[in-house]
Amino acid sequence: GFARQVAAISAIQNTQLTNRGVFGLVTNYQPYSWFTNRLTLGADLIRDELTRFFPKNAVGQYSGAQNGGDNTQQRLGFERYTLDYLGDIRGNWGSQNQWETHVSFGAQTISTRNESLRAQGQGFVVNSNNTIGAAAASSGNQTYTEQTQFGLFGQVQAAYKNKLIFTFAERADKFSSFGRPDDAFYLPKVGVSYVISDESWFRLPGISNARLRASWGQTGRSPNAGAALTTYSSAPFALTSTSTAAGAVPLNPGNTQLKAERGEEYEMGTDFGILKDRVNFEVTYFKKSSKDLLLQVPLPPSLGFNQATSNPFQNIGSVENSGFELAINAQMYRSPNFAWDLRASMNTLDNKVTDLGVVAPFFTGNVGQVKTGLPIGAQVSKRILTIDTVAKTVLVDSAFSMINKPLPGFEAALFNSIRIGKYITVTASIDTKRDFGIYNLTDFFRETQLVRSNRRLDPTVLTTYEKLRRYGSPTGAAFQVLGGGTDNVNNVREAYIQAGDFVRFRELAVAFQLPTAWARKIRASGGSFTVAANNLAVWTDYQGADPEVITNIASQFDRSDFLTMPTPKRVTFRFNLQY
Repeated sequence: GFARQVAAISAIQNTQLTNRGVFGLVTNYQPYSWFTNRLTLGADLIRDELTRFFPKNAVGQYSGAQNGGDNTQQRLGFERYTLDYLGDIRGNWGSQNQWETHVSFGAQTISTRNESLRAQGQGFVVNSNNTIGAAAASSGNQTYTEQTQFGLFGQVQAAYKNKLIFTFAERADKFSSFGRPDDAFYLPKVGVSYVISDESWFRLPGISNARLRASWGQTGRSPNAGAALTTYSSAPFALTSTSTAAGAVPLNPGNTQLKAERGEEYEMGTDFGILKDRVNFEVTYFKKSSKDLLLQVPLPPSLGFNQATSNPFQNIGSVENSGFELAINAQMYRSPNFAWDLRASMNTLDNKVTDLGVVAPFFTGNVGQVKTGLPIGAQVSKRILTIDTVAKTVLVDSAFSMINKPLPGFEAALFNSIRIGKYITVTASIDTKRDFGIYNLTDFFRETQLVRSNRRLDPTVLTTYEKLRRYGSPTGAAFQVLGGGTDNVNNVREAYIQAGDFVRFRELAVAFQLPTAWARKIRASGGSFTVAANNLAVWTDYQGADPEVITNIASQFDRSDFLTMPTPKRVTFRFNLQY
């Protein structure tokens, strides 16, 4: 393990440099008054440079070969390119042109590329020359994935006197991740909207406008790139005592029968305004059922695949999501030199697995379980039943049960926009997520595996009750099991599945709109300068660094925090010019 000298820990160089460029180009073309076209090109390029260096030392500050100097360099690259076209044809018909139609059509392609390059060197002559090439021993690896998505879209919208609106749409998507030429799937949608307040007989005190709406549609989700393919991992083998040859071992069996996860969603709601539309409400109820879930099901070790990476995606079972959404938009104050607008929103989510087919309940991620009747990825542990602080014993249940869930059951946000004079606008937003849990793997690792946490080493930090809850009995078996037997901390992690509820001050921004006379001096039609500060503060009882971080975003429904950097505070400056 690590020595506990502060100087030794402080000497470790652990840095991450992120470079990001976001580019966009939008072109609009209107050859006729009834025919509009829009073409959008976009690119999002991210490059991360990570360094972790343990300096060479003569006193054994670190572990094993790290004391001779250890330098790990990692380069992560992410590229996403988008091409989007949308056309719209508008027409009016009927004896009084009471019908208006919009025929929309479009195409979209998205290309995503991920690359990771890692090199490690150990054993340096001096710390000042710590390049990988200067190391006595070096190693490296590389990963690369690329995925292409192509979609076509068509929609017909018909409106009668602009109060009764019908929508019919269809989308076709095709993904390279299935590994087959016939992998396209189709997503229909229908909807209706009725502005009931336009009827002459509609009279409700205080209501200035009201709309009823309902829709039905299907959704689809593809797996990760290459998920359908059988893959192998390089494994060099020895020919003689001095030579090796290239080899391979099974990595992931893939699944050639893989298909898209499909969802069916119903939505209904109402929009209405009061106080002459100065305050508007949006109320929505939704229910979505997904089938052919894309889940990674563990394989038995006897099949010979790498147990850390071998679990293939399968289409199994179904899950149901339902909830309410509420939004309020209000014009709080209006005057020529001052205006204040407010938007408040909230939503709930009830999520549960409704069917797993012939597949038995299984574990996923670190503490997650997929089981009928529970939220998907429910965070489970053997639950603590009693703690005796006198005898210093802890009794736990014999079976795993749900402690918390990874997806928030409640979310809310508050956004304010204040205009001062003609040219200055101040915006601020605050939001909250509640009713969900985070598995604090950082604390579990430090306290029960490394045993180098201050909570574990300083006897005055935790109460006796909390020590027993986290570590079990200090003598003999850690936990006594109901009905007989004993268990250890690996199956009793209730103390580390912690509530992730938080409130975050998300953003504060100040924008200055260039006066028209100033813009004309540089031959522009307009412009603005904005300064924004993000992630200013967070209030939470979560014991880790940040309740919003997820160590592995690609892992299925696994909200775990393991040595993850918290969300950084950022200040951005933006200057826009319009020509």
